[in-house]
Amino acid sequence: MTNPDQLRRRGRQAVRAVGFVLYVLLCCEVLIRLVSHFMQLYDIEMLRYARDLKVRSSQPGLSHEHRARRSAHLMGVEIALNSLGHRSPELAQPKPPNEKRVYFMGSSITLGWGVAEDQAFPALVVSQLNQDGRGAGAPAFVAVNAGVGNYNTVHEVDLLARQMDQVQPDLVVLQYYLNDAEIKPGAPDNLLLAHSLFLAYLTQRVKVAASLRRGSLVDYYRGLYGPGRPGWQQAVAALARLRALCHDRRLPLVAALVPEVHDLRPNGPYQPLYEQIKGAMAEQGVRVIDTTPALQAAFAAAPESAWVGRDDPHPSAAAHAVIARVLASALLADPIGVGVGDASPAAPGR
Repeated sequence: MTNPDQLRRRGRQAVRAVGFVLYVLLCCEVLIRLVSHFMQLYDIEMLRYARDLKVRSSQPGLSHEHRARRSAHLMGVEIALNSLGHRSPELAQPKPPNEKRVYFMGSSITLGWGVAEDQAFPALVVSQLNQDGRGAGAPAFVAVNAGVGNYNTVHEVDLLARQMDQVQPDLVVLQYYLNDAEIKPGAPDNLLLAHSLFLAYLTQRVKVAASLRRGSLVDYYRGLYGPGRPGWQQAVAALARLRALCHDRRLPLVAALVPEVHDLRPNGPYQPLYEQIKGAMAEQGVRVIDTTPALQAAFAAAPESAWVGRDDPHPSAAAHAVIARVLASALLADPIGVGVGDASPAAPGR
């Protein structure tokens, strides 16, 4: 039978063990906060983005959304959000008669993660349209950057449907990336992970390690787009809904395909997936502007040069410039009815 002295001794040992664990966690927390203060760590910056600029959405279909009128310094640049949660200046209300609004929908690539607002492709495209499309009575184009990190196509369409009347767009540009067919449930409410950078970082690293053990990135994406895969089916259904939304408003719609930047070799392993995506969009009547060939030509020899950071494969400012040049050139060469160029208005959603 255990005597009182043994119980007290075991109790003291348990307290010391717990105290040691808490001390180690505290040291790790201090260390990672200190290191991340002087170095840009991708996972930590993303955690800060979620903490400072995102909020759980009360809207059906949306897991999260941007906080209105908030800003944060992330990956070396300022991300400032307007009253609609867009990384754009406030829209004039009422809408000026000669203003044409281009609504860019997408995830962190559209947002311009890691690059300045004026270096992200939405701002660059509109700048090019305003420069090259100028003439007597030409419209003034305005970029609406509705990119939200960790959104997929389903979320993006839900956000557009919610904001359509407020924004009053004249053209919709859907930026599509391979991971847009992922099913992305909302993050669970966890106060510990929300306030501890170390534990959140450790959790993310464990998830990444677990995913790598299941196979390569190529294998992962091939599985994502396999027959009957629910994420891909949801993405195709969202495309159909987007096409219907734009058609009902007589609103031109184009899709900008951005390739997987880990491998930019021509005829690389992702090419069949790009063709599958473009085929699905064509079936929905969505015009596709493929930025893949231009990005391959610019960065195939060294894909990392298209990255915003050594451990962050989001497109760099140079890659955004390539994307913008392709989009603007396509819009100027083949007008779609929003005052670009000299051609007559085209049918909605051409």
